[in-house]
Amino acid sequence: MDEQGVRCLLAQMAAGEQPRVDVAAALDRGRRRLRWRRAGLTAAPLSAIVVVVLAVTGAVPLGALIGKGHPAPVRTAMHGTTLYVGGGCTNGVTPVSVATGKPGKPIWAGPAIVEMVATPDGRTIYAASRSTSMVTPVSTATYRAGRPIETGIGANPPIAGMAVTPDGRTVYVLDTGRPGTVTPISTATNKAGKPILIGRDGTDLQVTSPIAVTPDGKTVYVVNDTLGTVIPISTATNTASNPIRISGGAASIAITPNGRTLYVTAAYSDAITPVTTATNTPGTPIVIPDGLNGLIAVAPDGKTVYAGSSGPALTPVSTASNIPGKPVHIEGGPVAIGFTPDGKTAYVVSSIRAAYGEVVPVSTATNKAGKPITIIGKYARAIAFTPDGRTGYVANGGSNTVTPFSTVRNTAGKPIKAGGCPIALIVRPLTWAGTGEAVGQPVRRG
Repeated sequence: MDEQGVRCLLAQMAAGEQPRVDVAAALDRGRRRLRWRRAGLTAAPLSAIVVVVLAVTGAVPLGALIGKGHPAPVRTAMHGTTLYVGGGCTNGVTPVSVATGKPGKPIWAGPAIVEMVATPDGRTIYAASRSTSMVTPVSTATYRAGRPIETGIGANPPIAGMAVTPDGRTVYVLDTGRPGTVTPISTATNKAGKPILIGRDGTDLQVTSPIAVTPDGKTVYVVNDTLGTVIPISTATNTASNPIRISGGAASIAITPNGRTLYVTAAYSDAITPVTTATNTPGTPIVIPDGLNGLIAVAPDGKTVYAGSSGPALTPVSTASNIPGKPVHIEGGPVAIGFTPDGKTAYVVSSIRAAYGEVVPVSTATNKAGKPITIIGKYARAIAFTPDGRTGYVANGGSNTVTPFSTVRNTAGKPIKAGGCPIALIVRPLTWAGTGEAVGQPVRRG
């Protein structure tokens, strides 16, 4: 999606309209454009639609489930926990108190925040601005923003993703300008290093998980979907290795918790390719019968990969056999996945109506779905959980709210007003991450 497209999307959200993004149709358009480019048809447009809005999360505050007809909150010692909400229509990050469920004063971090990541110790949040291509560090101790950090090459290259190394020393920022680059940022100095080139055109088609770091912190993997490749980058030298060519092109990625396998969704076919990280060798593609919408995540125990399907469904794939299981029907199609800290349940977000969405609990042991939870709010996307896993949160970008829900009762609470067009969530202290446009692996506890 180009700058004009993003502005249009955010304008719809600010006006209270349901953004007109059809996941399956968007991916189909992207696939056709990739085919046109590879066929040399210059009349085809060079950019495609965003498949899903990012969801970067850590442990999420235990907001009060209050209001008529809603259960009372579960009392836990979480008074020091804070939910941070990134707003796509505002100039910053809004902190929300777990104890009271009330938002604080927004922290200026640049216009149109489209993604946030946190250091493993939870002391600093890095917020990416779409409009300026700047990344701003925010202190969770003082609620103050530092000096914005310029990334990429050229004038305002769009930021498509960020990832933090497990040791917390470096933030890697994927910029989708021409040429596409990955910029390392030192968290000790908050200064950017030399941008790393990843291809002649960068990434035009923005997808769910374009960048990820191995659990040992030695390698960053980046998608270059213009060329249909995944590029490994050494964190020791900040240099790119030979691209890994993926059958059907590369779209989004997720890494198993043991770091041995990278799973790559195809850009213009309905298959997932496992890549052995020791050799960077792709294996046999795994065909997903219901098709793909670009969403992918790995369960905390590493036994199952979940792929969003255009069915609409969520398809589980065994990492032991690389065989897909029976698809789980998700009304409206899955747009984000979050796992409870114990890893027993995956909560799948869908946005099925103009005024509300749903969160579907799926047992990771049986891959069977429970009763959907109705989320009152437009354009539901990001999801996150409290450290004890009893409460989840969903960001409603079109309603300027975040909705809490109880994982004990599987019921939703009263929406919390939190910034303009909230599309990114992070919590301190950190726990397992939800997934969407940024991560397919756990955020480690600080």
